[in-house]
Amino acid sequence: MKKEWKVGLAGERISIHPEWKVIDIGSGHNPFGRADVLLERDLGESIHRSGEKAKTPSDKILVVGDAINMPFLDKSFDYAVASHIAEHIEHIDKFIHELMRISKKGYIEVPGPLSELIFNEPYHLWIISKQGDTLVFKRKRKFKGVLSEIFYSLFYLNKERYGHRTIFSDNFILKIVVKILNRLWKHIPFTYIKYHWSDKIKYKIIKQKGDA
Repeated sequence: MKKEWKVGLAGERISIHPEWKVIDIGSGHNPFGRADVLLERDLGESIHRSGEKAKTPSDKILVVGDAINMPFLDKSFDYAVASHIAEHIEHIDKFIHELMRISKKGYIEVPGPLSELIFNEPYHLWIISKQGDTLVFKRKRKFKGVLSEIFYSLFYLNKERYGHRTIFSDNFILKIVVKILNRLWKHIPFTYIKYHWSDKIKYKIIKQKGDA
C-alpha cells in the first residue's frame, strides 16, 4: 500500500510504495525522508546551500557523486527525487538524461520564475518554467534589483545567506509578518515549479542571444 510523503519546499505530497527503492539527488541539508539512497557531491559548507553542510541521517545510504554522471546502473531506482538542484546545474541536458537513465519515475521541484526574479540567487543558472507537460529552461542573466534585495532581506529575517545582506531584528511584529509571508509564499503562482514524470522527462532549452 502506497504512503504519502511530503517533499520539497512547495508542500507537494507524493505517493510511494513501501517496496520502491528511492533516491534523493542533491539531498543537501534537507534530505527526503523516504529516500533509501542520498546522492550528494559536496558534503561541507557550500554556497549552493548558503553555507549549510549536507546532512546524512544514519538510516540512509550516502553516495558521493556527480548528478550528471551518476554511479548507478540503468533503472536502479523506482523513484527519484530531484528537489532544488536543477537550477544549479550547468549541463542540464546531461542531468535530465541521467535522471531518466537511473530511475523509472520521479519528482522534480525548482524555484519558479517569480522566485528567481524576487530572490535572484547568484548561484542559480536557469530560469525554469513549465509549459503543459514540458519543463522549459532559459539561461539566467545576472542583475541587481533594489526591491528584490529588500524583499529578500525580510523573507530571510535573522538568517545568514550567501550573496545577500539580510536583516537581524527582535521586533515581534516583524517576525510575525515574516512568518506569515513564509507560509503563504508556496501558494502564490510561479513561486515553485512542480514536475512529476514517469519514463520520460519532456524538456526544452531556449537559446538566447549570447548563449554558448
